[in-house]
Amino acid sequence: MSNTAMLRQIPENRVINDVRMTQGTASAQLTLDRQHPFFFDHPHDHIPGLLLLEGGHQLALEMLPDGQWLAAALDASFSKYCLFDDAVVLSGRCRPQGEGWACDITISQHQEVHAVLHWVFTPLPATSLTYLPLQTGQPVAKAQVNKVRDENVMIEAPCVSPQGEIKCHALPPHPNNWLADSYGQMHPLYLLEAFMQLQRSLNHAGSVRLRDILLGVSLRQTLPLHSGSSFLMTSDSGQDKDMGRHFTRGADLWAVGQRFARCEMHSGRVRRARNKMELREKGV
Repeated sequence: MSNTAMLRQIPENRVINDVRMTQGTASAQLTLDRQHPFFFDHPHDHIPGLLLLEGGHQLALEMLPDGQWLAAALDASFSKYCLFDDAVVLSGRCRPQGEGWACDITISQHQEVHAVLHWVFTPLPATSLTYLPLQTGQPVAKAQVNKVRDENVMIEAPCVSPQGEIKCHALPPHPNNWLADSYGQMHPLYLLEAFMQLQRSLNHAGSVRLRDILLGVSLRQTLPLHSGSSFLMTSDSGQDKDMGRHFTRGADLWAVGQRFARCEMHSGRVRRARNKMELREKGV
C-alpha cells in the first residue's frame, strides 16, 4: 500500500494522475473532478487552493520511502490563480532532512509557476491525541463558511473569552465529509481547512465584508491527532488591527489540553460594503 493510499481511502480522493518518478523527483497532473463533494462543494471560478495543496501533499507522499509519516510542516505561497483552461502540472523534489524528509513542490499552469509548497515529514510518533467530546455544539451556519453541503461545515460558532481571545471548536468529522477521509491520523488539510473556516466565519461577522485573496498558508504539527477527533482553536489576540492591504492570522490547535499544531494564513484584503446602503453611508 502506498503512502497516499494509507491516508486516503476513497478512490475519488486521489487527485493526481500520470505520476512519473525518477530518483528523488516526481511529476504529475492534477485531476479535476468538478463533482467532488468537498473540493467543489459550490461553484468556483478558479481551482480551489485546498485542492492544489492536496495534490502537492499526495505527490510528496509518492516520493517518501514506505513508512508512516507525520506532516510536521507546510509552507505554501500562491502567486496566481489556477484556472480551468489548461492542465495543472505538479513537480516535486524530495531530500532527507534529519530523521525525516523535506519535499518541495511547484504547481504550474501555462508553463508558469502559480504556487510553491514546502512540506516536511517526520516519523509518525508512537502515540497520538484523541479527543471525542461527550457533547458538541451546533455547527456554524453554512453561509458563514461559504459551504453548501451540511457535512462540509467543520466548526461550531466562534466565541470570545472575557480576555478577548477568540475560541472555536472543530466538530468531529461528519461521516459524509470526504476531506475527513484518512487512515489512523487526522489529515493535515482537515486541520488547515477547519482553521480557514474559522477565518471565513470571522470575516462574515464583520461590519464590512472582507474578500481574502489567499497569498499563503502554513501549518506546524508536533503530534498526530487521531482520525475522528475534535479539537479547539484559539486565535491570536489583536488580529487585524493593521488596516493595511495584507495581513496574517494565526491560531493554535489544542486537544486534551495539549497544543499540537498551529495554522496561519497570509492574505490580501479587499474591503467591500455589504450593500448599497453602506456605500451611501460612506459617500461612495
